[in-house]
Amino acid sequence: MALNPIDIERMIMEAHYKQAVSGPSACDDEMTDMEREQYQNRISELIDAVQTLLDSNKLLGEKLNQANSQ
Repeated sequence: MALNPIDIERMIMEAHYKQAVSGPSACDDEMTDMEREQYQNRISELIDAVQTLLDSNKLLGEKLNQANSQ
């Protein structure tokens, strides 16, 4: 099942939202402040990576459409 760009953008927005408003979770008691910060940084890095891939995919799609129309 392939996801279209709208689904991916929605997933990215939801991840940003959940990260911004998330309260303490069940695993917070088990994590030190440093571990929690590293975890949140890793989530941010993954969100940025997915956004970069989405942007690249859109650009390649536009180039492909231009090449096909010529």
